[in-house]
Amino acid sequence: MVKKALFKIIGYSALLASIIFLLQNIPFTQNLVHTGIWTIFIFSFIVSILIGIANSYFVSRKDFAENLPQVFIASTVMRLLLSIFFVGIVLYLGVEDRLLWVINFFILYIFYLIFEIISLMTTLRPHSR
Repeated sequence: MVKKALFKIIGYSALLASIIFLLQNIPFTQNLVHTGIWTIFIFSFIVSILIGIANSYFVSRKDFAENLPQVFIASTVMRLLLSIFFVGIVLYLGVEDRLLWVINFFILYIFYLIFEIISLMTTLRPHSR
């Protein structure tokens, strides 16, 4: 179960990395992508792997269907707290063009959050009664 979740996360991340790479190399979209996007991407990827492993553990348990709200809320709160901590550190240390960096961060945050929601919902489908 964990391997399947990791393959999904890696595949989704490869798709996002390809899109970022394309946006960086298209002349009229270069200004929309911050130079620190890869730091944001690596952070988001690592957090997604950690949350994916934790979610896979809880999905494999028998009482998963009853605990879905708690699993979803816990993973969302963990992602949010880690993200706030990361954004705070980066902004405290200083980064140029802060607004673009924050916008890029939250765009990736939302994409990974949507992926997490879809993954949990598709995992729940076979366990529903």
